[in-house]
Amino acid sequence: MKYSTAKKIVDQIRKHDEVFNDLTPLLDQVEDVKLRTELRKASAAVVTSMYADLLLPLKRRFPELDIGDD
Repeated sequence: MKYSTAKKIVDQIRKHDEVFNDLTPLLDQVEDVKLRTELRKASAAVVTSMYADLLLPLKRRFPELDIGDD
């Protein structure tokens, strides 16, 4: 894989940062505690997976790549 391709992938994934940041306060508004907990857990799992399964492998291959972990 070329660095330029890895950067494009990272850029696309990073576009979701704002979406999940905006989603968190909305999930906090869910009145049903059980449902709120399930939704927050699912949201956290997606974010964790994007980082661990998509961004970290690219960072290992291209250490100079900015994945937003500073």
